[in-house]
Amino acid sequence: ALMAGASADINESVIPHLIVLLDDPDERVRANTAQSIRRLGQRDKKLVQFAKDPLKRHFDDPSDRVRDSVIQAYQAVWGDVPAGAEGGVEAIKPTEAAVEQVEAVEKTEETEIDVVEPEKPVKAVVATKAALTDAQQKRLHELRQSVNQSINNLPAGCDLCIPYYLRGICTTILDMVEHAHRGDSDAIDEMLDAAGHVCDRIIELAENGRFIDLCISSNMGAFDDTGFVSGFDEYQDRLDALISDPVSFVDSSHVEEELWELDSVITRKMSELAIIPISGLWKVSKNIFDDASDESGIKRAFLILIAAIILQRTREMMENPEIVRRLRL
Repeated sequence: ALMAGASADINESVIPHLIVLLDDPDERVRANTAQSIRRLGQRDKKLVQFAKDPLKRHFDDPSDRVRDSVIQAYQAVWGDVPAGAEGGVEAIKPTEAAVEQVEAVEKTEETEIDVVEPEKPVKAVVATKAALTDAQQKRLHELRQSVNQSINNLPAGCDLCIPYYLRGICTTILDMVEHAHRGDSDAIDEMLDAAGHVCDRIIELAENGRFIDLCISSNMGAFDDTGFVSGFDEYQDRLDALISDPVSFVDSSHVEEELWELDSVITRKMSELAIIPISGLWKVSKNIFDDASDESGIKRAFLILIAAIILQRTREMMENPEIVRRLRL
């Protein structure tokens, strides 16, 4: 990871690999990766635009060393660390080990890079995470890697705008599981099963031949990924409700009506947009909703919540200027 930051012959193709390494179980790898992103971002901010949200997910990393590196990287490239999740506010100061690490890394560079120094103490909001077992943490990590790897495996020349949008949906779902602090271990297991099933469905869409052909033919280069990942806190109330009373949550849902209403909207867009990714994501939502009928309890309720979220993100696809620009006929 450090070599990526030191190399002058670097382009955006390395960023997905660094994003995968941010979730590595070894804290040294995660910390070094954050420093590589910092150094690349100081050289060219656009180069690391897709690493912004993955870095934010590690503001409350369990490792002090990783948190220090992540905060330093985010601060150096994007400025003050935003407050974006529920929980107490904790001032984060670099540890002595982290400072020594940064100094050692910078000595390897041929060209000196000025680090942006904060004018005031950096603060991050630490969200309450679920008490995951080692096995659950491993499963969550594997799911993140699987989604990232599916993006890495796309052929050269494939426009990454819509694939990154799809990955953002998976990221939101996995973040929800990670922060389902009201759920017990059994509930987390059921949610992980549901999340894994959904990620598999979305990966299938991203690897679909017609979808890939469309992404290659609509390659427009760089794009603004603002809004590609919805914060898990946006759905926290509904998540708490389904954990508290999954039966009532299911009974109060209106996903089926929303499915057919959105189907009509997509049909009307067929003369304006290439709807393969839009209709594909709609089908993912419908399949998840149908699959929920074979489940019960927390898993059924979580699948229905996910179906609703995917419907919302499908609708937003037709309103996102970057995506519309690529799909316009």
